[in-house]
Amino acid sequence: SEEGRPDRLLLLLKSMEPRLEEIPSYFPSSPNRPVLLVESRLDIFNPSLALTDCANTGEEGDAADDDRDVQLTKHVITEMGGDLGDLPEGLCLVVVFSDRLETDRERRFGLAHEWMHTMQSGFYTRGAMEQHWWVEGSAEWFAHKIVDGATERDHRIEEFFMRQKSCPLTEHSYDAQPFFFWGEQAFNTNWVLSVGLGGDEYLRRPDGASEILPPERWLDWAIAQADQTITMPDGRPLPFQAEAEEQDLTRACDAVIEGPPLSVQLREVSLPGGGSPKLRIETGGAQLAIRGNGDEDWTGVTGTVEIDTPSTPMIVAAISPSGDNLTAR
Repeated sequence: SEEGRPDRLLLLLKSMEPRLEEIPSYFPSSPNRPVLLVESRLDIFNPSLALTDCANTGEEGDAADDDRDVQLTKHVITEMGGDLGDLPEGLCLVVVFSDRLETDRERRFGLAHEWMHTMQSGFYTRGAMEQHWWVEGSAEWFAHKIVDGATERDHRIEEFFMRQKSCPLTEHSYDAQPFFFWGEQAFNTNWVLSVGLGGDEYLRRPDGASEILPPERWLDWAIAQADQTITMPDGRPLPFQAEAEEQDLTRACDAVIEGPPLSVQLREVSLPGGGSPKLRIETGGAQLAIRGNGDEDWTGVTGTVEIDTPSTPMIVAAISPSGDNLTAR
């Protein structure tokens, strides 16, 4: 201001104001916390692009603050020559490392992501804010919802589909965003916010996280990946999609589909021509959906059943909607 120049970061935040103001309409009472926005060029917290630290309120907040959690706020305020005694109660500090963000769109995306964290901090203690899948995944969804056309997180989406076959949903972090893209499509914005802001430590465990959906809706999540119908919040197709692994049964009588809990397993299964007219399936507690070659509809399968053998290669989508590993034969 001394040089008569506008604050670029603040202008970017203000350009997002109309969209940010839409979000409080989803709450019974609007979130209301003071936010201190800091643009930093200090060589600290590498490789962070931006970060948020919020003071908790009440006795629990005081105990957490005494331990470690306001060290960043204290450091920044002290460096600025400020007095911690003058800070508003429940202050959120958003620090943006502008030199590490190359474009204004990246800066807007980073600001939107951190803005979600300031809202989440009104619901969680800091201990529950550590890069958990529902915290970071929903913050990425929020940033995409605020900033159209962003491609800077495409690598995270690719990472999700590469990793999900071998790890449960609860072991993802930023890359969990496709789950929230789908959640908004399958339900609505309220549902995404209810998970992103209403979750707690129970969501760290697959058995706890499994309870946010009925079993058949977890199967819908698997089918949406198989059909590749999930889109970005602005309607664009995902830059990467889940791919089915080939599984050849022309020289075997049976096969097993395995995976961690809450991981989607997709298989393209080939069967021998002229084989058995019936296909026996043992889901082992998992939810399965099968679609024959050329068919439009999926057949849902639970328990142990025999069905007419679909035309092959058939697509199988499977998920264990619980804390148990997936084992289906």
